[in-house]
Amino acid sequence: ALLTELAGATPTMLLDDIINTVNGVIYVALNAVEDGLKGTPAEQIGFAQGGQDGKALRDGEVTAESMEEAKNDEIANGMVRLETLLNSSIDRTMDRFEIYTARNILTVGDEGLLPYVVLDHYR
Repeated sequence: ALLTELAGATPTMLLDDIINTVNGVIYVALNAVEDGLKGTPAEQIGFAQGGQDGKALRDGEVTAESMEEAKNDEIANGMVRLETLLNSSIDRTMDRFEIYTARNILTVGDEGLLPYVVLDHYR
């Protein structure tokens, strides 16, 4: 109750804002990675014109259009996997952060400090 009065918000609201901010930054970062990959030529990502050294294409016919389509499919699949792994890792880490912060940082213990903290509107 003391921290809520001092800060003007509950500790849970602060933690939720931090977690939402982290998720927003991750979303922006993933979009930047995807845009960067889509802007890179297919040959630089590993798709070769001959098909031997790069990713295998569907048909025997290798064209710039089929390479671009294969590149976009690979990027889309990879981004889904990356997003899933990143979200899973961040969720676990944010859960630990939330528990630690709520227990150790955003609490006022019973060590006798509470009687000495008097807010202006209680004087």
